[in-house]
Parts: sequence; structure tokens; C-alpha cells
Amino acid sequence: MPVFLFTDIEGSTDKWARFPHAMQEALARHNDLVEAAIVRRGGRVVKNTGDGYFAVFEGGEPLACAIEIQWLLAQQDWGEIGELRARIALHTGEARQREGDYFGLEVSRTARLLSSGWGGQILLTCELARAATLPPDAALYDLGNHLLKDLNEPQHIYQLLHPTLQRNFPALRTLTAQPHNLPPQPTPFVGREEELAQLAVQLADPACRLLTLVGPGGIGKTRLALQAAAEQVEAFAQGAYFVPLAPLTSAELLVSAIAEALHLSFYQHESPQRQLFTYLREKQLLLILDNFEHVMDGAALVAELLAHAPGVKILATSRERLNVQNEWIFTVDGMQYPTKTSDPDIEVYPAVQLFLQNAQRTAPMFSFDADTRACIARICARVHGMPLAIELAASWLRMLSCQEIVVELENSLDLLSSQMRDRPERHRSLRAVFEYSWQLLTAEEKTALQVLSVFQRNFRREAAFAVLRAPDAPISALEVLALLTALVDKSMLQRRTNGMYAMQALLHQYAREKLHADPTLEAQVQQRHCAYYADFVQRQHADLEGAQQPAALDAIAEVLDDVRAAWQWATQNKCTACLEQAMHSLTFFFTLRGRPLEGLALFQEALTALEPLSTPEAESARGWLLVRAASLATTSNDVERAQALADTALALNQKLGKADAVAATHAQLGRLAWLRGEYSLAEAHYRQALEFQTTAGNLNGQARALDSLGTNAWALGHYTEAQNYFERSLALFRQTGNLHSIALVFDHLGVVARDTGNGDTAQACFRQSYEIFKTLGAQMNLAFAANHLAGVLGNLTEAEPYFAQCIAIGKEYGDQRIVGYTLNDWASYLMQAGDTARAQPMLEESLTIFETLGEQFGVTLGHINLGNLMLKNDQRETARRHLYSAVQTAVAIENMRLVAMALNGWASYLVDRAQYTTATKVLGFAQTLAADEAATVSNTSALLAEIQAHLPAADFEAALAWGQNAELADVLRECVENAGVHFNSGAKAR
Repeated sequence: MPVFLFTDIEGSTDKWARFPHAMQEALARHNDLVEAAIVRRGGRVVKNTGDGYFAVFEGGEPLACAIEIQWLLAQQDWGEIGELRARIALHTGEARQREGDYFGLEVSRTARLLSSGWGGQILLTCELARAATLPPDAALYDLGNHLLKDLNEPQHIYQLLHPTLQRNFPALRTLTAQPHNLPPQPTPFVGREEELAQLAVQLADPACRLLTLVGPGGIGKTRLALQAAAEQVEAFAQGAYFVPLAPLTSAELLVSAIAEALHLSFYQHESPQRQLFTYLREKQLLLILDNFEHVMDGAALVAELLAHAPGVKILATSRERLNVQNEWIFTVDGMQYPTKTSDPDIEVYPAVQLFLQNAQRTAPMFSFDADTRACIARICARVHGMPLAIELAASWLRMLSCQEIVVELENSLDLLSSQMRDRPERHRSLRAVFEYSWQLLTAEEKTALQVLSVFQRNFRREAAFAVLRAPDAPISALEVLALLTALVDKSMLQRRTNGMYAMQALLHQYAREKLHADPTLEAQVQQRHCAYYADFVQRQHADLEGAQQPAALDAIAEVLDDVRAAWQWATQNKCTACLEQAMHSLTFFFTLRGRPLEGLALFQEALTALEPLSTPEAESARGWLLVRAASLATTSNDVERAQALADTALALNQKLGKADAVAATHAQLGRLAWLRGEYSLAEAHYRQALEFQTTAGNLNGQARALDSLGTNAWALGHYTEAQNYFERSLALFRQTGNLHSIALVFDHLGVVARDTGNGDTAQACFRQSYEIFKTLGAQMNLAFAANHLAGVLGNLTEAEPYFAQCIAIGKEYGDQRIVGYTLNDWASYLMQAGDTARAQPMLEESLTIFETLGEQFGVTLGHINLGNLMLKNDQRETARRHLYSAVQTAVAIENMRLVAMALNGWASYLVDRAQYTTATKVLGFAQTLAADEAATVSNTSALLAEIQAHLPAADFEAALAWGQNAELADVLRECVENAGVHFNSGAKAR
């Protein structure tokens, strides 16, 4: 069994304050001495704790090590510091180990023992004292039983003696040496280090006379108050006294309860209250008044007591504040818990430690392994770190597995109960805790808590006003504020620093049950909740298309759970007005935040619900829903589904005569046609959309249509036309302040600059786009911007992190399209650097992705690049197959820019096969495409120069002239005759 050794320097805080420079040198020397002694005696340093060490011995000589450390420190000259004295504690026991660190109760017990010692002293637990072999000349001195400051059962403590060490020390710094009545606790205290530190500061402040720990039942107020009192008991000459108020039935009994805790007997000639005040007048002590909500009428007595006894401080625990002058409030929340089940360090969270502590006591055979880690994290998160709930959940391990506890917790509060007789009745189940708190509320507060349970998460005051305000029972904003304040004061709500209100998760479940028990009220509240959030989302629409876009996106994200619940209620209840109010802004939100599948699922549910209805309102909502769903389907790369939705939308919206919806549908159909490479059809749809938006005076709509037309022109290699469209689009978006769209157009302008050889302009545009998308948190757009920026950076080392970022985002969001294009672009960069070995698998993966998606533009690029790579690697047959496929695909989608690129690659293949005349004809034709501003293939000049060395000048000029005057069909036929392949020449020429 391992032996744990803890050390720390006595009074180090004061020494650092007085001798900061000398302590820096002294601590370094101290660390060297202690670490060397630990290693020399067969131990291992687990961690440096700042002014001390935690070491473990799996053998070796831990007691001899402790003696040596004390002797070494005593022999040093510490200069102006004087003495540097360390206290040392040792204990043996089992503990959980992970990555070299140790966790568990035995580790905590050693640290607690350390806190009771004095500098130069070595303390041992009775377990180690019984098991250890003493070093030569060493002896043990029995210090007796002591209640440590963790309030666990009294511990038998020994001091290790040696002739080289000081023998006599003051009484241990334990509770045994202090006047108090603090009750021992059945389990060690876990976590809450930050809370204890804050309470210590407040209790030390002379201005703080009444400090109230406020929180809901079961949150751990009593245990925290006891621990804080134990930690600070030495600051009170007459000690600390615990006064349990839960058994009291009246505030009139408060004086007697305090007197009983102080062992004060009353005589008959004077009132008990006066006698109590007289007794306390000269005392310096701390009173812990626990569960004060039982005797709220006694708050005035507390204020009077403090006025008569200036040396007394009161630490109260209550479900609501006492509301007296000079009361300091400390809000107690749940213990820290892991928010992700995959967190590799879940055992460091106090909530998990508490669960494990109770699990080991309840089910000694319980195993903390990979199967249970995630379940424990889910349990702790489900109860929001509430200590009582964690203890009650862990108690079921004697009957249920962790997995079964998780399932039961999702279904009912009733699992959280216990039959342990030593628990107060009100703490034997969480339902009993909540029932007790419920009875403390007024009728108005009960109704308000029921109504507020309609919120899924945190909510703001204006949202509360909307759901609390019933048409038949109007309520003012001031009355709502008063209700919220009352519920906060009674720990039924918490007010966050951002101004939002929150209800603890399990309390929310309880209050929701109360609401569900009143179907009429529930229906009214849900309708008001839905109406509020539909209106809220609609009000964000203008900002989503303007300069306040980031704030609008954050505003929706903040309440998304409630927006989703409102949408689902509207869907179930066929509330078409609410659906139509919310859908437009939600389309923007789910698109810009990279969550199109989530939005598509919501919209599809609504479409299914409205399908049987034929009212004008239902058909109007369906028409718009189809358009928006098509947009989200396209964004999520479900092109077939998007096409079906858009086709249905066009037919329905034309039938309804909804010009705005028809225009939006044309824009969507244009996007789908563009993705298929049907550029003429795409342009026709985009022009339809532009015509309507111009007539309607919709600047954002016009700008989007112009941007789409620019993208279409770019795909065809019409760069001047594309740049003109993009510049017009950018000017309009700047008028509206639509940051997301501004960044998008900058990206498109960068692509044009890149493809026309203007690298500096391209880089500047891409950087603008990248920075805006980064600021907006638009991850998918950021991915494309990172890809494009990487492609124009002149340094591979600088470019690769951007490519990697782009792929990581694409994989995170499930967008295979961006992954495919980035792999293609990264590989192209590597090919230019001569690294074909890294480039080939990237290109092969990219091509597979595009073939799976049916993205013919990407398929063509993949074949072109793989064909060129295979030529460089002398794999001619493989190169021929890829380049042949590239020409076929480019011709099929009538993309002359890609045709030029593919034919250039094919010409390289012909040159490699010494087919110089045919290659010259192909290159001559490709050059004519440049007059239409198609992409200029980088190696055209080099290929023609190479051919000239093999062909007579007259033959070269004739072949070049032939190609420059040929039609595409003629060029493809020439390739067939000279290379033995068959091309589909049914596409239009040029």
C-alpha cells in the first residue's frame, strides 16, 4: 500500500510579503533539498504544491525521508528570512491513480493532517504508525484523538520523534484544541476550495457581521457553513457554535436554541433574550444559524443580537435571505462538474469526487472504469452538481448500475430518495426537499414558478413578463420584477451576472410537473411562450442582414433551446403565423452558424404537420418553408432533396402568386443549377431573382442576386463580368452593413484576382474575408476563406496551417465538400513544390469525395490534377484515364474554363507520347479560350516551346493555326483519331 507524504512551509505567505526576493532564492534551495531527499529515499514527487510537496512511496524509506528533510532544512542558513520550517504529514491507504497523480479520500486525509501540524513537526496517522518500520533512533509519540478540520470522525495522531528533531510543539491546530460544538460529519469534506477561500475573506472582514449562505435545499449550505466555521475557528477566542433551527416550530424558540448550543442556562429574574445578550456582549465567537428559513420572523432578533454583542459574527444558512440591514449574501450553487462526458480529467471535479466517495461507501465493489466514467459525468451534469442529489443517486449503486441510474434520472425525480434513517426527513428525497420549499411560497409565487418552468433554459425579465402576463389577469412590469426578486430571495431562481434568470435543473423538472398538472394553464403559457419567441426571432431579422449581425446571432444562440421548443409547439399546434414569423431568421441563423441539418429537421417537421391543411395561411407558410428548407438542404450538401423541395416550392408559390417567395425560389434553383454545372440555367434563375429584388427595392436581395451572377460568370471564366457583379454586390452590402455577405464577396473578389494572376489583390481580399468570418464565428465560411488564403501564400510552411484549419472545420461540421476542395488545393500546392508523394493520397481522397457528392466541377478538377501528377510520376496509362475523364466531364457540364484546363493536361499527355502535331492543335484551341478570359494554364508556353523543338516550323504553325480556328467538336475528333479514345462531343462549342 502506498505511503503519502505531504510537506509545506509554515508561514510562507507572511514571509513572501516581507522578503519577496529572499524567498525566491530560498524556495528554490528548499525545493532542491526536498526533491533530492524524496528521490534518495526511494520516493516519487507527485507534484509541487507551491510551498511544499506531495510525494508517494511504493516502498523506500518514507519516515527516514521526513526526518532527513527536517534535518536538512534546519541546517541551512536562510539569511534575513530567519527560519524556514516545514510541517510534514504521512499516511498510508489506497487511492485512485491516473497519469502519475493520485485522487481519493486517503490523499485528502493526508492533506488535512498536514494542516494541523507546526513547522518542524512530523505527523503520522494511526494506520501508518501501526504498519511502518521506524528508522534507527526514531520513536512515536501518541498525541491522542483529534477532530480535524474536515469534521470527519476523530483521528488518532502520532508524532515522529528523532534525536535530530525538535520534540515539543504547541497543541495541534485541530478542532479538539478549540471551543466549539461543531458536529462531526460522516464523510470528509470534498471540493468547494474557491467558496471556502471567499468565505474566509468575508468572515475576516470587520464589516461583515451577518453572512447568509443562500441556496435551494440540498445544495450543501449546511456542510459548507460547518467547514467554513471549522477553517476559521481559531479567529474566534470563544470558538464557533452550531445552532440547528430545522426542529423549531416558532421564531420565539430561537433564543432558547442559541442558548442550548452555548450551554447557557437561564435564571428566573430576567428575560431569556436579555440574559443571552448579556452573555454574548463580551464574547468573540461565531454562531452558525442553520436552516433559518424555519424561523424567518426571528430576523429582527438577529439584528438586535449583533447590535448588543459587537464581537459576535453570525453565519446563517437559509433558502431565502433574512432581509435585514448589513446582511452579506453568499449564493451557494452546485459543485463543479464536467460538462463533457469525454473529459479525460473528470475525477478532478468535486461533484465526481463526491459521487465516488459515496459510491465506495454504498457499493464497495464499485469500479471506476471507462464504462462508468461517462455515466458519472452525465449524472453529475443532470443534477447540476447538487450534493444531495449526487449522494442520493450514488446510494442506488447497491441496486442499479450507473447506466441504469442515468436512465431513471431522465424519467423521474423519485429515484433521488433514500431510506437512510440518519437523514432528516426533508432530505430523504429530493421531492421532499422541493415540496418543503414549495410550501414556503405564496400563491402568486407558486403560480409564477409553474409558469416560468415553461422556459427550457435561462431567460430574461422581458421574456418572463411575456409568459406571466395573462390577458384576463394583466400584470405590470414592476409586479413581474417583484415576483422574480421574491423567487430569487427564496432560492427558487438564480440571477446570473448577465442579467438572465436560471432555475436549477431538478427544481425545473419539479416545477414543470406542477405546470403539467394544470392542463389549461399549461396550454395558455405555452402559447404565450411560443408567441414571444417567434416575435423575438423575427425582430433579429434586420440585424442578421446588417452591421449588428454578430450580436443578432448571439442573441438567438443564447435562447436557442426556447426558440426550438416554441417552434415545436407551433408545429404541433399548426400555428402558421408563428412559424412564418420565425423561419426566415432561423434560416440565416442555422446557415451562418454552420448547423443546417438542425434547421432542416425542424423545418421538415413543420412541413409534415402542415401537409394536410389547405387553408391560405397554411399554404403560404408551406411555400416559404419549402424555399427555406431547400436552402438548408443545399448548405448541407443534400442536393437531391434540395432540388425536390425547390421544385415543389416554385410550383406552389407561383400558384399562390407570392412574388417574393417565387424570387427566393429562383435564387435557390439557380444555386442548385450552378452546383450541377448548368450555368445557363443558373443565370436565368438568378436574373429572375434580381429582377424581383430590384423592383421591390430590397438591397440585400439585389446584392445576393448580383453575387450569385458573379459566381456564375466566374465559373464560366468570364472574369471581367464576374468582377463587375461582385463590386456592385459589395457596394450594396456595404450600404446595409451585412458583414457576413461583405466577407463572402471579398472572398469571391479574391478568387477572381487569383485566377487572373493578381496575387497581391487576391491575398488582401482573402485576408479581409478571413478576418471578418473569424470575428463572426462563421466557421464554415472561415474554412473556405482559410483555403483560399492558403492557396495564394508564397510559403508552404505558412500556407499549411490554413489548409489544416479548413479541413478540421469541414470534418467537424460534416461538410465533405469543403474537405474535398481543400485536399485538392493543398495537393496542388504540394505538386508545385515537387512533393507528389504527399499530394497523391490527398487528390485520390478528394476525387472520391466529389464523386460521392456528385459535384462535377470538383470531379473534373480531381481528374485534371491526378492526371498531371501521374504524368510526372511516369504512370502514363493512369494519367491517360484521368485526363480522358477530365475532358469528358468538363465538356458534359459545358464549363469552358475547365475544358481549357483539361485539354491542357491532355496536351501534356500527347507530348509525352510524342503526338506533337495533335498536341499543338489542342493547345491552339485552348489559347482561343483565353480570349474569353478562361484560365491560362501555367505550362502552355513551356509545352509549345518543347513541341517546337520536335516539329518543323511550318508544321508547327499550321497545327497551331488549325487549333485556333477549330470548333470544340473538331478538336475532340482529332484527339480520337490520334490517341485512340472516344470523347462525347455533344456539348456546345465555346
